[in-house]
Amino acid sequence: MIWLKNYNSGRFVLEYDPETGKAMEVARDLARGAPARGFYVAQGPDLVGMFASPAGPVFFVNRDRYAMKDPTFGIEHHPGDREHRFAARRGGTPVYELRYPRRSDFGQDNWTADEESADWFLWLAGSVAEPQFYSYYTVPIEPARSS
Repeated sequence: MIWLKNYNSGRFVLEYDPETGKAMEVARDLARGAPARGFYVAQGPDLVGMFASPAGPVFFVNRDRYAMKDPTFGIEHHPGDREHRFAARRGGTPVYELRYPRRSDFGQDNWTADEESADWFLWLAGSVAEPQFYSYYTVPIEPARSS
């Protein structure tokens, strides 16, 4: 079991089993040990995120997991004036698609200085274009330890 930071809120974390995809969102103060590399967001009924693994970053939607180094896996993000479109595909088939309103709640503090820092889907789409993303998210999985 690992735990992941919520990209949008410091109040919640996700207890996540990388082997089964079993997940439970809990209050941050219930998490013990260090967080794993990765993030998640609660998007409607779905828990969507990514975490580091020995084989590279893994994208997940609820219990479904996808190796991001798989050459048939890809992320698309199409910004709009009012609405953004995000898609994750494997073999050309969508595994997750979302249309969502453009965030406007950024720039008011040090943590969300720009739209990318306030929008996980936009951050992920930009990050996968950077080679260091894959090396940073290729690490052994270290289970959360009790303190």
